[in-house]
Amino acid sequence: HGHQTLAPTQILALTRILSKAINQHVYPIQGDLSGQCDSAATLARVWNEIQTRREKPTKWLGRTSLQMAWKDLDLKQAYVKSFQTEEQQEFVQYFLGEFERLLYV
Repeated sequence: HGHQTLAPTQILALTRILSKAINQHVYPIQGDLSGQCDSAATLARVWNEIQTRREKPTKWLGRTSLQMAWKDLDLKQAYVKSFQTEEQQEFVQYFLGEFERLLYV
């Protein structure tokens, strides 16, 4: 893809930033969910309750939960903007694309 190869420590740093962004995400509860038992509403409640307890969703919730929450996270905008150079931003977009692709494999 023409992207520079990063050292393992750089990949680890990107992964930590991604994990932090996921853990800080507040999952929106849309509308009145009382009596609703769909999986998205349940995930939103559990996700937010974990955060209320100052725990990390990435520690307690698995891959399926992250798959459900991924589209709501919309990390590309905020995450990419945190890198200064265009080359860094392009690599981060590539990294996020690969993470997303592998998340759904």
